[in-house]
Amino acid sequence: MDSEEVHVIQSPEAQQIKAYCYTLQRQLELPVMRAHWWVHDVLPRPDAPYILKVNAGPLGSPWFPFTQYEIAGYLMGISTASVQDRIRMDLKARLDAAERRSALVLCQTVILGR
Repeated sequence: MDSEEVHVIQSPEAQQIKAYCYTLQRQLELPVMRAHWWVHDVLPRPDAPYILKVNAGPLGSPWFPFTQYEIAGYLMGISTASVQDRIRMDLKARLDAAERRSALVLCQTVILGR
């Protein structure tokens, strides 16, 4: 990781994106969560080497690739909505899927007496 990459992932913008994950954790009542930044050069999107990895316990650990411009534009409002929507939609979908699995297990337990 070079100094420019370190500067990007330690920037106030990157830290605010990470803070948004913790806000979502509280809003969606997610299990304990940890979010951290890293840089990866070999990705399906080589233009987006900045990765926000969110460890969301039983919901898995999604990776969110971002470009330098998406991160830089976050506090200015240029990319805020798209960044937040991407993270929210993924975590909400994971939460909904986990709740459906739990409901299915509960139904099977009640119906089948397992």
